[in-house]
Amino acid sequence: MIMKKIFLLLTLFIFTQSFAQNNYEVPEKDAFQPMFSVGSGYYNSLGDIKGPDGNYLLGNMGINTGIRINLSQDLDLSFLFTSNAKLHETNADQSFETDLNSIGFNLDYTFNNILRNTKISPFTTFGAQWMYFRTDNLSQESGINLPIGLGIALDVSERIRFDVGMNYHLSFADLDHATTLASNDNFTVINF
Repeated sequence: MIMKKIFLLLTLFIFTQSFAQNNYEVPEKDAFQPMFSVGSGYYNSLGDIKGPDGNYLLGNMGINTGIRINLSQDLDLSFLFTSNAKLHETNADQSFETDLNSIGFNLDYTFNNILRNTKISPFTTFGAQWMYFRTDNLSQESGINLPIGLGIALDVSERIRFDVGMNYHLSFADLDHATTLASNDNFTVINF
């Protein structure tokens, strides 16, 4: 009888210990550093020559690569390289085609607090790029542009993020050489 009581007490003790809840603190992981980015963008001219080719989704594709570093939970710094991008436009009187390559950086602020329970977050970006371009058969030139944009980020996993965004590039260069006056030609980019 004593053995049964001891066995019953021991079983009851084990049973209560197996269902007891302990508050364990899970340490927060540091973000994976650096993150590599690869993507493409559709380039559309907003310069002096305007024609029917100007369409945000029918622009010419360029390749974007880079490295992204987390500065804080919501702020990232990206070093970006763009190659093989083209800008072109044709109207009744004139046309141009520009090959564009650039190197620069972007600061991205992600609004993680807006959609807390989802993997989707809106973001905004601002940056500076040094671009090299050749219009038609002229010599290679360079200039600066400032991209300003908005987008949506989807966190696929801890190390994979998919971004879709639109950048408006304030350009400080005459990309199309359409008139004798050297006027700055802005452009837009839809990035994936």
